[in-house]
Amino acid sequence: MPASRIAHIARIQSKATGHSYNAVLHQLVERNPSSGLLPAIPSPAQQELEALFINKLETMYVERSEKAWNRLNFGVKRLHAETKQLTVFLSPSTSLTHLAVQVLPVITSPGAGAEVHGIPGLRATAHPLGLCLYRPGIDARIVLAGITAEEFEQAHHAGFSVPHSQVRCAATAMPDEWAMEERTFAAYYGSTLGAASTVESALLRRICLFGVQNPKSVRTWHNLPGGICVELSFEAFSLDQFDELLAMLTSPYLNPPMALQSRHYNIEDNWGRITLSCAGTEQEIEIRTTLR
Repeated sequence: MPASRIAHIARIQSKATGHSYNAVLHQLVERNPSSGLLPAIPSPAQQELEALFINKLETMYVERSEKAWNRLNFGVKRLHAETKQLTVFLSPSTSLTHLAVQVLPVITSPGAGAEVHGIPGLRATAHPLGLCLYRPGIDARIVLAGITAEEFEQAHHAGFSVPHSQVRCAATAMPDEWAMEERTFAAYYGSTLGAASTVESALLRRICLFGVQNPKSVRTWHNLPGGICVELSFEAFSLDQFDELLAMLTSPYLNPPMALQSRHYNIEDNWGRITLSCAGTEQEIEIRTTLR
């Protein structure tokens, strides 16, 4: 493969993962050609875990001040994606309390009709890089680099207005198995939990691309069943930037692959809308760019 093509692939992958261009280029040059130059495709179980993770965060909200990013619900500096593991290096401004409260499973009442807040079956354990989030019996992991189990548990305690003794957190009580309430809840809501796993996994594995254009703010919300909208606000934006963002999101050198469904850009008001999908599914994600 020509050196120019490898350099192009390195630029795209470095922007998507947050790693330096030189580090990614070195990995591509040293990699065995038979293994290919594309990132690993996540397994179905890994895609589901990543979808549940990004779903339970509810709203990502990033606001940039003149010098730095303000405190946010969830921010990523860089990530390392594998088939059965996603390692996430969080922004220092990420609210660990928000993250812990949203993803760790809490059972609000005993019995078969109990509700489970958070990700059913999710457990947390120490990892050489930080904290490993997993579900017993399922070969999929999200590693939060640089976060200790003690920090995560303290953040979870701090996130409740009621005494923590009144909250049943299965994540710390049952490290190697699922609670009966979690199994029942997951079985009943199985058709909706992680339903848009492919497109949401693709979004999470491209999340660093949204910071490349230096937006003033980034926020997300659920706009359709199984769909997510991402809105990027800018002080100034151009059609060239819009096309560059679209080209990066749909790059053939990223996995899972995403395809363009529709594209619209209003030159007079400098706002745009992109709808993307994942091959073989009806799942879509909408990207909006606005001025503010």
